[in-house]
Amino acid sequence: MKNTLLITQDFPPVKGGVSTSLWNFFSYFPKKGSFVLTSESIMKFNESPNIVRKKLFFSTGYFWPKWLPSFFHTLKFVKRYKIDLIQVGQILPFGTICLILRKFIAVNFITFVYGQDLLINTGRWFKMYLIKKILQKSKYIVANSNFTKQIVVSLGVDKEKIIVAYPCPKLQNTNIDSNNLKNFKNNHNLVNKRVVLTVGNLVKRKGHQSVISLLPRLIKKFPNLIYLIVGDGPEKRNIENTIKLLKLEKNVCLLGRVSDELLPLIYTVSNFFIMPIKNIKNIYGNTIDAEGFGLVFLEAALYGKTSLSTISGGVGEAIINGKTGILVNQNNTNELYSAMLYLLQNQEKCTTLGLNAKKRLFNEFNPMVQSNKILAISK
Repeated sequence: MKNTLLITQDFPPVKGGVSTSLWNFFSYFPKKGSFVLTSESIMKFNESPNIVRKKLFFSTGYFWPKWLPSFFHTLKFVKRYKIDLIQVGQILPFGTICLILRKFIAVNFITFVYGQDLLINTGRWFKMYLIKKILQKSKYIVANSNFTKQIVVSLGVDKEKIIVAYPCPKLQNTNIDSNNLKNFKNNHNLVNKRVVLTVGNLVKRKGHQSVISLLPRLIKKFPNLIYLIVGDGPEKRNIENTIKLLKLEKNVCLLGRVSDELLPLIYTVSNFFIMPIKNIKNIYGNTIDAEGFGLVFLEAALYGKTSLSTISGGVGEAIINGKTGILVNQNNTNELYSAMLYLLQNQEKCTTLGLNAKKRLFNEFNPMVQSNKILAISK
């Protein structure tokens, strides 16, 4: 394998699907000749000498472009370590940096794409021009799903140079200490409760409000129902207001961002995972935000939990409807209600779907297998 440099602003300890995915891929790259250039962090993380942290952006608006420090750090790194191939973690701005670098030095690059990063720039002609240019000049493109691959193809890129490498959770031991689990249940009043769970940023696309709006009907049948929400984001206040309006303070628990040590306990206490994705459209009716894949569904599967979601983007690649989870149509509250009711009433079926999801996870979403796809194009 050539000397490679992954440049990314999303890397642990930063939370999120992209960060987790890139870290898992990097974990299987050869220790010799593989480097990461990423942002500074005040939080500690299990570092290695091959992970270099720098200030990648200007912190004020007085300087333009804000990514100029990234350009000089990358140029210096490429020359110092004789980098043959750059792995672009985010198409903008780091793909732009690679376009400029190629005018000065001979270096190839491959670009990771996730779906939302392409859709969100729909209608922004200059950014779309840059994106198309970056994709055309990329030696290869790594898409996180076939859904994302089709978006790239629609931009006029040769499909032969696009590979699909699925994001994967860390396949870790999921045995839980019984005392810790008992304490967690007691501390959060979850003993003898039915628990549904959502983990993700608090944004409209994740569909938290859709779940909350159905809780009053479900609580009439299951008074012990609790909805756990893990994450933070711009929709937090709106979610809190809805909880108060519907008087659901005793049935909805906003946990905020949680530690990696606490998350396994949260998955374990849940009956099933739910995240009814909603595609976000602009004023012209074009989709500008959709779920490119959904790593979190695989994280739930790791703990033997089935997932309930909607037909959106690459979700159908993460969940097999009727086998590892349930998919319903977007914005169809009756379908969503019926699916939630079905899983709450049929714990045996819920368990079977969760075990199927876990089995598929280990068979099809092994991080070593997915990383090898990237290694094959990095030679």
